[in-house]
Amino acid sequence: MAASKRLLGDVATFQQQLANVDKFNIPDENLIVLQQYLSHKDWPNGSSFNHATDMMLATLLEFVNAVVEFAAMLRAGGGGERANASEP
Repeated sequence: MAASKRLLGDVATFQQQLANVDKFNIPDENLIVLQQYLSHKDWPNGSSFNHATDMMLATLLEFVNAVVEFAAMLRAGGGGERANASEP
């Protein structure tokens, strides 16, 4: 809990970290874990919280969903980390 408060307490740094996410090269093992989180019964969804009062949560969930969906589509199309694995 302390780590999440520290992370969310510095919004500018958190925004920069999100902007720096390399959505084109998410490691396969990370993508698998993220997909498992998204499908978990306790993962927050659009109806489990108030978007008006929890804007940061809503925005973060939209970001995570979009990045995971993009990475999965990229992977399915033959791009992303697997496509570059043989490069030095």
